This record gives sequence, structure tokens and C-alpha cells, in this order.
Amino acid sequence: MGNLTTADRVNLQLGLTDAAEISLLDDFIAEASQMIEDYCGRSFERETLTEKIAGNNTNMLFLSKFPIVEILSITHDGSAVTLTDVEISDAETGELYSPFGFIETARYGNTASRPQIPSSERRLYSIEYTAGYILPGEAGRNLPFSLERACVEMVKSMFARRKDDPSVVKETLAGVASVEYGAAQGAAAFPASVAAIIDNFRVLI
Repeated sequence: MGNLTTADRVNLQLGLTDAAEISLLDDFIAEASQMIEDYCGRSFERETLTEKIAGNNTNMLFLSKFPIVEILSITHDGSAVTLTDVEISDAETGELYSPFGFIETARYGNTASRPQIPSSERRLYSIEYTAGYILPGEAGRNLPFSLERACVEMVKSMFARRKDDPSVVKETLAGVASVEYGAAQGAAAFPASVAAIIDNFRVLI
């Protein structure tokens, strides 16, 4: 997980001058970033990873991390041969396209005599790729500004209620902040203005 904003960016809004208060920001930013990623069901930081996916007998295959930056290699069922007919159809949704389709040769019908084979036992496509955004504070950042705004607003809310909100059950300030919140979950854990933004980045399963 990477932070979706920086302490300097947040402090442009808060205008803090007290060193002890400023020291809280990094912890709030890390917590807010994690909450947003958990709610959205995805990570946003750019990384290179390998994903194994079962074919679906269509021309489309969807990767779990996006936007896709680059496909490095695709093999099928452990083959050493890299497939070259696959292209990025929609980088923003993680969609790949192959004119020959993504076959699923080891999937049986789900019947009493021939039950469906678990995904882990099928012939899988192994895809190495780079995906995600360059985060604030890094050269070339391209994280959507609206998403950073949501994180900034979340941190501002957390900072403002750090002493008044009854859902705060623990807070220590001794150079390092430790903050735990109550049981609010889902959209209820966010201010309405934040939830309205991050809903646009949420993966619905």
C-alpha cells in the first residue's frame, strides 16, 4: 500500500505550525489511505506483479490491478512460450483482448459425474504486468487528483475529530501517533464528500 497524499499537501489545507500536530499527519494519511483502498477493493500504487487467471472461452480477460501500464509476458499452463497475440483492450479497466480467445481446456461441466475443476487445478494463464498509479510525492505522479482530494479530506476529518469524536478509542502522542477508531464500516466510515469520490474508484464484486 502507498499513501494517497503527502503531509505537505494536507498541511496546505490545515496550516499547522505545531510540530507535535504535524507529526500526526503521516499516521493519519497512512490510515486514511488504507481505509480508502479497503473500501475500494483495490490497491492504487504502481507495481509489477504476476497473476494467474483461468481462461473463460471468450476473447476478453480482466486483470485484478489497473490501470494497466505494460504487459511483460503471458504464458499458458507453465509453457515457456510467451503469447504474442494479446493486447491491452482497455487499460483503465484491466481488460485484455486476444483474437484467438482465452481457452479453458481443463474445465468440465458441473455435473455429478464430472464436477467443475477448481480454478487452482485448471490450465491457467500466467501474466506478468505493471499496473497502478504513480503516487503523490513521486516523480511523474499520475494518481487522479480527485482521489488525492478524497484522502486529504479524510485526513482533515480525522484530524478535526481526533479529540471530540467518541468513536476514537485510543490516541497516544509521544513522537509517534497511534489512533484506533470505532466500529463504523463501509461508506459510513467516511464523510459524505469523501464517499462520493471514492465510490467512483470502487471495484464491485
